[in-house]
Amino acid sequence: MPNNFNPSTVAIVGAGPSGLAAAKYAREFGLSPVVFEKGSAVGGLWKGGTGIWSTMHSNISHYSCCFSDWPFKRATLSSEMFPTAPEVHHYLNTYVVEFQLGEFIKLNAEVTSISALSGGWQITWTEQGSSKNKAFDFVIICCGIFASPFVPSEFRGENVIHSSQFECPGRYQNKDVLVVGNAFSGAEISRAISDVASSVVNSVGTRCPYVIPRLVQHSKTPQDLHFYNRPIDAEPTQQLSEKEAWKKRHEMFQKYVGEDIYRALPDLLKPNQSVPAQVIICDGYYEKILAPTPKISIKPRTVSVVGDSQSGRVKVKFADSTEWECDTVICGYHFLPFFSSAPILYA
Repeated sequence: MPNNFNPSTVAIVGAGPSGLAAAKYAREFGLSPVVFEKGSAVGGLWKGGTGIWSTMHSNISHYSCCFSDWPFKRATLSSEMFPTAPEVHHYLNTYVVEFQLGEFIKLNAEVTSISALSGGWQITWTEQGSSKNKAFDFVIICCGIFASPFVPSEFRGENVIHSSQFECPGRYQNKDVLVVGNAFSGAEISRAISDVASSVVNSVGTRCPYVIPRLVQHSKTPQDLHFYNRPIDAEPTQQLSEKEAWKKRHEMFQKYVGEDIYRALPDLLKPNQSVPAQVIICDGYYEKILAPTPKISIKPRTVSVVGDSQSGRVKVKFADSTEWECDTVICGYHFLPFFSSAPILYA
């Protein structure tokens, strides 16, 4: 490499899995990366404190929950298939050490703005209480969709939290809890607290996902190994119309759920067949709902939440005009994107 070679610079926002992989490959392709991480450690969500609790397991197996060039070491896993949150965090730290990424990572450095320059980008960040800025040739946003939690303005009260603030199921011992939403966070939290809470109500929207277990029922193999493999005799999707492809996907997920379980689900939980199917992986969610004495009750969309400062309880109203009182409301709503302005490369 010539002495006067000046590699292109790239700012990488976030030191979670995407940011670490971006930094590794930026180096390999001759770029000069700087990774900005607002937290005190790498790992993104997996470092904890953001709706990830210590006993939580990944919803995909260690075969898929890893980088292709750095597989999990079996000796470090407490579970044969699904690593715990601390194990995933440890794994990401070993990735940093193995590929010597530490010198390129700025911890406790929060990016506050990104603005376009002629032929580049101006990055402004805070570090040790002061604001700094620098020009970069490229920017990669790697903080994902989980950077800024969103709670609707009509949800008011001290006992209303976002799922990113959820720490451990034990805090909800003997409590009445409303969980709003049944995507990844909503379903997982509902299931986790249902064993200790006095009652759990899960309020769902009009487009519910299929919730499938980690293991395929008939073979007891991880679902992700089925998702990421294509049968030799699979019908080419390009020969199907859009609606035919949607139908086949719905049929596939119904099979993974189990026909008996799917037929028994409340209508509120059955996915809309006229739109593309969505799926999440969570063990035991449907079983808690369909138990002889249900551990999770299903209600339609939550339209209002108001905390009562005198009683400490929260009054909620649902789309079917029914009302309920509870101790805590946990919102599993989608997060807002970190930046809405394009063109920036999002990992």
